[in-house]
Amino acid sequence: GIRRFVWEHVQNVNRIVQRMKYCGGTFSGTKSTICADEIVVVGHLCTTEGRKPTTERIKVIEDWGPCKDLSDVRAFLGTVGVLRSYISNFAVRARHLQKLTRLNNPFEWGPDQEKSMEMLKDGVRNAYSLKPIDYEGQGAVVLASFFFFLYQQFIYRCAKAVRSPN
Repeated sequence: GIRRFVWEHVQNVNRIVQRMKYCGGTFSGTKSTICADEIVVVGHLCTTEGRKPTTERIKVIEDWGPCKDLSDVRAFLGTVGVLRSYISNFAVRARHLQKLTRLNNPFEWGPDQEKSMEMLKDGVRNAYSLKPIDYEGQGAVVLASFFFFLYQQFIYRCAKAVRSPN
């Protein structure tokens, strides 16, 4: 029989097609992909396992040499930053490279920056598939937030508003 998720997907596709038909829109046959196991969307490989970076993008990052100037650092961080959702502890791994981008900070490439770059490359190499949250599954869905910081900001703004003459 037809599995439930396949049936739901077909219903969603039908709903989209009907809306386009109702509005008078059209689809491009050469740009459309229907019933595919995997498809590349904006540099991400979307599969039945979830979403993951493409091998071409991973290869570009792996082949990146040591940065020679600030422009190289920014280019590397921009390229890797697109994949930050796949890399655990991205900010910690990129810390020494981010420090180089600060205003009035001299460019000094050393072992800390090299290690930071290698940790980011390693994170991209070991990128895992991102899957949507399964709210009906057996596992717990945990929402983590840094509430203390938000609360602190709220108190600060309230105190500032009270002191403001406006």
